[in-house]
Amino acid sequence: MSTTALGYIYFFYGLAFFAMGLAVVLEVSRTSELRFARSMPWLAAFGIIHGSHEWFEMFEVMGQMPPDLPQGAIRIILLVVSFACLAAFGISLSRPEQAPRLGAMWRTLALLGLSLGGLVVLRLLLPLSEWWEAASVWARYSLGIVGAILTSWSLVSQGRIFARLGMAHFGRDLAWAALAFALYGIVGQLFASKSALPPSNLINSDLFLRLFGVPIQLFRGVLAIVVAVTIIRALRVFEIERTERLRAAELTAREAERRVQQETARLNQQLQEAVNELSTLFEMSRILAATLEWQALLQQAVVKIVDLLPARAAMILLEADPPDICAASAGFEDATLADTARVMGRAVIADKADSPEMHVLAPMIAVPLHPSGKRGLIGSLIIYVGDVQAFAPKRSLLLTLGRELAIAIENARLYQQVHEREMVRGELLRRSVQVQEEERRRIARELHDGIGQIFTALALGLSGVEETMPRDPALARKQIGNLKDLAVRAISELRQLVADLRPAQLDDLGLVPALYWLADEWRDRLHQDVRVQLTGQRHRLPPEIETVLFRITQEALTNVAKHANAQHTTIKLAFCEDQVELVIEDNGVGMTPEQMNRRQVRHQGWGLAGIQERAALVGGTFDIDSAPGRGTRLTVHIPLRAEEAIA
Repeated sequence: MSTTALGYIYFFYGLAFFAMGLAVVLEVSRTSELRFARSMPWLAAFGIIHGSHEWFEMFEVMGQMPPDLPQGAIRIILLVVSFACLAAFGISLSRPEQAPRLGAMWRTLALLGLSLGGLVVLRLLLPLSEWWEAASVWARYSLGIVGAILTSWSLVSQGRIFARLGMAHFGRDLAWAALAFALYGIVGQLFASKSALPPSNLINSDLFLRLFGVPIQLFRGVLAIVVAVTIIRALRVFEIERTERLRAAELTAREAERRVQQETARLNQQLQEAVNELSTLFEMSRILAATLEWQALLQQAVVKIVDLLPARAAMILLEADPPDICAASAGFEDATLADTARVMGRAVIADKADSPEMHVLAPMIAVPLHPSGKRGLIGSLIIYVGDVQAFAPKRSLLLTLGRELAIAIENARLYQQVHEREMVRGELLRRSVQVQEEERRRIARELHDGIGQIFTALALGLSGVEETMPRDPALARKQIGNLKDLAVRAISELRQLVADLRPAQLDDLGLVPALYWLADEWRDRLHQDVRVQLTGQRHRLPPEIETVLFRITQEALTNVAKHANAQHTTIKLAFCEDQVELVIEDNGVGMTPEQMNRRQVRHQGWGLAGIQERAALVGGTFDIDSAPGRGTRLTVHIPLRAEEAIA
């Protein structure tokens, strides 16, 4: 064959691989999620480098190479590198999905090392003139044949993957490319140039020309064209992939837009419901804040609840009310429905749960009134709604209304208690002033009627002694004795008066001796058993606390004397580390709950109110336990700070 014809074969042979390499480079530069794309740069490198090798041989055959250029070295380098890239492509594409990429790299380097080692061995065995051709043959045997087989097998495997993905036509293109690579590697590289390396000394390009009548370069070129065409056709898979990704992205965007629209509609609906709930709560808050008179407040609340929800009727039941009485009601014109609502509301109150839920019994809903404080349920709100399911989304609103209503009721009750307490305090102040004036009148009366008359008698008696002394000394001495008895009597009454005002024992000796003295005094006055019992380590208390406890004991004994009709009274004083406890018990007639509750029986029980006020002045608490026929137990606890415990 002429040199020109062989040059054309080399040109189209190299052009096929070079064009394939450029096409692969342009295609794989775009983003792709296919594993096939991650291995394609090695195939692109093979095509460009091997095409350059064939063009180099073309110029060498045509005698167009500079004479000083190391042609053999360049040819060997291009051939080794191109076939190494082909082997790397086959190894990379055949790597399992879970296998590390580093393993494929090491296998490629091992194959390249084996080939380079063979070149070194050949150089040691052959002279340089024979080594160049033998090195080219060894590169084709060790890298070309192995790389082509690996690539062929990898392309077949990738074609099966494309078939499973529904792209069978691309799989067929890869199958033809795999067949072409197999023939190119096994046949095309086996019939290498004749050299000293077996079996190229027998099976070589000359043998191929004698057997088939065409040069091996033409066979390789035809297979290169087949490989280039089929690979370039298979590259369209990336375009299909991008189209599918765009379609999927469009569908995803549409789905996301649809979800956004649905979410926006849902949020708008929730926002509208929230606005309605806030409007309802605002109106209810305005109603609940309008007055502190709790009965008017409750009636206004049920009317507004019926109007705002809207509901057919509403009723409020309080824990303290009798079972057949409701605190407020609106819309319950049917007596049967009203009775049903009361029964349902009482069931909620009887539940007594810490975090009660609504009770639903169509067509009514019972909402617990829970102020979310230490205290539990204080009542229930019963709403006649008709359609219970329609009110299911308003569960949180109803529970919030129940809490707000409970807080408003508690505030109104507290306001009423404060108001009554202020009335009691004012009455106590008035009575204190009245008692002070009565005490002053008593002291003035006793001084005038008792001690004053004695001193008057003493003055007159002394005048008589003065006149009698010169005439009858014996009679004068007798009169002086009588006057002495009057003076002793006056001193005794004066001491009793002072002791009634404030016993000296309280200031000089402390609370405990003062209580013993008080018990002795009341034992003599009442002619009943009055005892004092002490527990704990006895010590002095601050003066204000001792005074409060002494006055409370005085007031309690006064109440026993006036109302209890008791035979035994016990005064118990307990000293603890952080408090002092005073207990006064009697076995008298006792008291009814109405008598103990000064808020219900006005202008009565001022002694008990005074005891409570005195205890509160020093931060103490007061409790009374009594019942008709079993006496009364009065208990006062006063806390102590560490510095208030006086040894």
